[in-house]
Amino acid sequence: YFRVALHVQLRATLAFLKENVIVEHVQKVPYQAEAIRFYNFPYAAVEESLSNAVYRKSYELGKPIEIQVWPDKIEILSYPGAVPPVGAQIMKRQERIMARDYRNRRIGDFLKELELTEGRATGFPTIYKAMEQNGSPKPIFDTDDLSTFFLVTLPAHVNRISSSPDLSSNQGK
Repeated sequence: YFRVALHVQLRATLAFLKENVIVEHVQKVPYQAEAIRFYNFPYAAVEESLSNAVYRKSYELGKPIEIQVWPDKIEILSYPGAVPPVGAQIMKRQERIMARDYRNRRIGDFLKELELTEGRATGFPTIYKAMEQNGSPKPIFDTDDLSTFFLVTLPAHVNRISSSPDLSSNQGK
């Protein structure tokens, strides 16, 4: 748990994930000078997903943002879901969403000043692009019909699922 100022929480959580979860892998390719480099989870996708969760979350509900790290995925859960008209069907069909009704404009402005978000509906495209450039499967965005939650699932790079770091000793952090 990180219980400090919002921007410190965000940066500390990102630093923790970068140091303890995200791992670079290098594969040598026969008959080629350059090796292939990729990460189990691309940092840009993790950073954007978590920053957007901080931006979207309702601070009136008092529910924390939850991050679960599994060998094959990272899940980031925040409450409530997206602001209408964005719903489950739109999130499944579109890689760019142009909703301009934000829940936390002041927090968004603050995160923009810290260069953690842009506030120009670039979150989904940034996540999709980072996952694609890394050679990872596409991210999964989910909510229910009432938009009571927002779940981002970042699947691990398929070549490195079996060798992701063991975080069993860091459970609950």
